[in-house]
This record gives sequence, structure tokens and C-alpha cells, in this order.
Amino acid sequence: MHSDKLHIHLYEEIVNGNFHPARTRFSGPEVCKNLVTLVNTIKEKTLPAKESLEYIENIDFARYGFKSATDFDVKFKDISGDRQEIFLVPGKTYELSESMDIPIFNEFKSKCFLVLIGDEFERIKVKANKYLQETEYTEKLKLYTVRHIQTAKKLLHDVKLQLLLCQDKRTE
Repeated sequence: MHSDKLHIHLYEEIVNGNFHPARTRFSGPEVCKNLVTLVNTIKEKTLPAKESLEYIENIDFARYGFKSATDFDVKFKDISGDRQEIFLVPGKTYELSESMDIPIFNEFKSKCFLVLIGDEFERIKVKANKYLQETEYTEKLKLYTVRHIQTAKKLLHDVKLQLLLCQDKRTE
């Protein structure tokens, strides 16, 4: 795990990128219902088929935000030349264990995104704890912390702007 890896990247994508709720790809209920799976399915590696099973036994699931080896399924996709792509597919959605003052919305899509946000927060805690356990150098920890704090501040700023714009549109 590297200090240049931002664990809050998904939040950035929700606010400004590929996972922004206003994108048309999130119009269908099936897509929204499966957001945790869509977002957290990881293409881990491509290996010769004979090496795949041995590789799977040694995966460090915590670095991907899984709390347990039973919280994901491993899927293999055969590709040319007797090779396989290995995917880690979430089998469990983590409930937010923190007490946060998050507004509750009645729309289905809003509820799905709140589940995704809570699940991701729990996964971030797993990844961050893993990183903190592995990192011995104070400077790397400082860099990790500063990068995440700065990104979180910018995201908060961007969210506030978007909420103000939405509010302005409603009052017109």
C-alpha cells in the first residue's frame, strides 16, 4: 500500500466524477441497487490459469477494504492463452457504524447512494487501519494524513457549492 493512494477517491468520484448521482447511468433501479458491487468489484490480477488458485489464497483482503475473507467472492474470467482475470466481488454491504448527521431522503436513488457512502466509509476505515499498521515511517503517515485532509476539505467545499446551486434552482 502506498502513501499516494487516496482512500477517499470514491467520494471525489461521487461529487465530481464517474459516480455522480445525476449521471444517466444511475437512472435505473437495478444499477442503484447494486452500487456497492459495481463500485467495489476489483480486477485483481491476470495470471496463467494454473497459478490463479494459489494466488487467491494469499490475497490481503484488508488492503481492498474487506473486513474478512468471507466478505467477497472470487470470480475468474478466462481469457486467451490459458490465462484468467481474477475479480474480487463484494458479497457483503457494510452498514455505517458511526453516528453521523446525514439527511435522510425518501427517493430510492438517494437511499442507495447513502448505503454506498456508509459502506465506503467502513471500507476506508479498514484500508486506513491496514496502512497505519504497515507504515513505519512518520513522514509517510504525515503525507498520507495531509493528502486525505486536503482532499476532504476540497470535497466539502464542492458539495456545499453544489447544494447551494440546487437550492438556488429550487427557489427560482
